[in-house]
Amino acid sequence: MSSDRIISAVSYISIFFAPVLLPLIVWIVGNEFVSKHAKRAFVSHVLPWLFFLGAMVPFWIVGGNFQSENISIIFISLISLFMISLLVVVILNIIWMIIVLKHSKTSTTST
Repeated sequence: MSSDRIISAVSYISIFFAPVLLPLIVWIVGNEFVSKHAKRAFVSHVLPWLFFLGAMVPFWIVGGNFQSENISIIFISLISLFMISLLVVVILNIIWMIIVLKHSKTSTTST
């Protein structure tokens, strides 16, 4: 198994121990193959947080006044969507890691 594939896989699974930071470093210093996967991992780690920040800006602008029942429901819905998006990102990163590692086994047996 090549070190490029292992580093690419670690970029995906880093969502558990060094999200954003490890993929960013690997993206900057890695070769073309590793950088491609690190960039995908970096974007997948950052997107849910950007969604969360973008969704929360209106609440911060109004000062977090949750007196209205409708605003509370919207807030809970946004937090729920954020949690679901985080779960989806974790699952996708695990799947992408498995794909990277699996392709390394098939490519080494065919050569």
